[in-house]
Amino acid sequence: MIEKGFPMKHNKNFIRAFVAVLLSVCLLLGGAAPAAAASTPVAEAERVLTRVAENAKIPLEVAGRDVQLAKTNGADQDFVLDSLMGVLGHVLNIVVEAVFDLGAAMLGLLPRSNALPSVQEYVSENFYAGSAARRSEPLPGAVWRMGYDRQLLTPADYGEHLYYKGGSGGAPWGLGLPLEGKLDDLYVRTVAVDAGSGTVLFAVLDAVGISNADVRVIRAALEPFAKAHGIISVNVSATHTHSGIDTQGAWGWMGRVLHQPLDVLRQLAQGGIGSLVGTDPAFMEFLTAQTVKSMENAVAAMQPGKLYFAQKSITEPDGTPRYFQYRGIDLNLINDVNRLRFEPAPGSGGKPILIANFGVHSETIGVDDEEKRLSADFIPYMEAVVNAAGDDFIFIQGALGEMVIPRRAPSNDDVVANRWEEARRYGEELGYVLLGLSMTQAECEATVVDKAREAADLAAAPAGSYSPWYADWVAAPEQELEPILNIAHKELLYYSDNSVMNMASRFPILNLIALRDPARPNETVIVTEVGYLELGRTVRVLLSPGETAPELIVGGDTLRAATTFRREDFPFAPLNEAMGDGEVLLVFDLINDAAGYITPDNDYGLMVTKYYKGEASFNTIDLMFSPGHTGASAIIGAFLDLYAQTP
Repeated sequence: MIEKGFPMKHNKNFIRAFVAVLLSVCLLLGGAAPAAAASTPVAEAERVLTRVAENAKIPLEVAGRDVQLAKTNGADQDFVLDSLMGVLGHVLNIVVEAVFDLGAAMLGLLPRSNALPSVQEYVSENFYAGSAARRSEPLPGAVWRMGYDRQLLTPADYGEHLYYKGGSGGAPWGLGLPLEGKLDDLYVRTVAVDAGSGTVLFAVLDAVGISNADVRVIRAALEPFAKAHGIISVNVSATHTHSGIDTQGAWGWMGRVLHQPLDVLRQLAQGGIGSLVGTDPAFMEFLTAQTVKSMENAVAAMQPGKLYFAQKSITEPDGTPRYFQYRGIDLNLINDVNRLRFEPAPGSGGKPILIANFGVHSETIGVDDEEKRLSADFIPYMEAVVNAAGDDFIFIQGALGEMVIPRRAPSNDDVVANRWEEARRYGEELGYVLLGLSMTQAECEATVVDKAREAADLAAAPAGSYSPWYADWVAAPEQELEPILNIAHKELLYYSDNSVMNMASRFPILNLIALRDPARPNETVIVTEVGYLELGRTVRVLLSPGETAPELIVGGDTLRAATTFRREDFPFAPLNEAMGDGEVLLVFDLINDAAGYITPDNDYGLMVTKYYKGEASFNTIDLMFSPGHTGASAIIGAFLDLYAQTP
């Protein structure tokens, strides 16, 4: 199994073997290498890189850029190793892309294959543009109004009907795993919010993700209600649990082939290859109905009140991230835990609503090779803590990025537990963090801390190894937001050069809105959406259609040429730098699509090889699913266009 972001630790034997293999390839491709060894790292890099490019007859622009960087900035052994790793990655990319391009071409020749409509034929349907007018001041007499609802997504026939797990873990990438048993139920949670100029809906599914095409199916089912109730924006997202029912089709299609071959053959005979999808049609109909019901109920439950915002960056005293980490090589993280808290007006009869936002993969349970039980991962345990305090709860994913995963598992405190217990502990603790975000340590200990739980964890850990979540706690400021709500969406048609995406669009296991442009036959045009949300005078939100790399928001090495796979600078500065004075930028990920990993253009590749910070790494996240080489710049550019229209 190829792990996403799999690291190979610095090892002299590995490095020697790698260089020997690469130089052997050079010899096989183009004859003997020069006998005289290069005397400097720059000359060594230039000799090896140029020879690979010439002998393999591959236009590796990275070779020339590497050498120029070395001459300008100086070079050391790490630079040479990174250059060699970069060449290997580019060679691998060319081979892999050729394989998938060939597969796409062959699928296109099959009778009744998935014939994509052209860009010229595309007609946009079930798209919401957002606010009719952008306001910089509250409307006269405006107040916040918010409503909440939760509906069950676990189907009634679960345990009798065969459902497939959506998410990694088990067989290669978790493909085709039947779900067996249940740890907890799946739900859709919805908030409806208004400040006087139209209602905005956010529904979040306990699922790995949902495509823009399926979002538009939900909107179509809601349309009569939306028109009658002044709804200006309908947004559907996912908690990204890797232990739910497959809602994208990327995993379930293999399960159907392995476990229901006769049904697959019957479907192919009747509808051709263009009819084979990976999701369960009956379940998707149920999901649509439950989501629409939740949206309608949330609108009906709207009450007046006040909206508050608090944000806290949570790290250990030495600056080490406490709750989030990268799988593999450490890159920039966003350690912020964000909370929007709605307090209903006295006498309204409503309950407080807590909206949690931070970016982390919900995969603590799902990546276990043996765990096939249905679960929403840590989400229900976080919800249980918040519910016990009297609040309704919804979680909206933040910048998930290139494998941001949970950090504060029991193993970090030497408390032994299985993965299910890790998810429980992680969720419960983040629930306490959310409740205590704007409290002092003394207030947390008096009103939030579960003393029995803390005592049990302390007793289970070796002496001195356990650190309570509230240790050295400093209250985060909480601000009341004025009732100003602006939201805008942009329909984005981007050209994807991801060869995996190109093949997937012709073998429609994924329910994509995919188009073709006769003028650019080697690319697939994918339809998605980008959004911009304003809450009050200070809170700004990127509504992103995929899993956003945190460095696109806060900056980092993968935006600079010298430390990226393609040796180019990213065309935009970090989004935080584009915000005005006093503005805070949040990310709501997987909103209205599941477009995959949004990797900076300059660090994109189906197989990315690097030597970085003393480690050699092999990264295949974009091979899993990604909008392609220019996906990140297209999404960031669209967001900046929307932000520029701020009054």
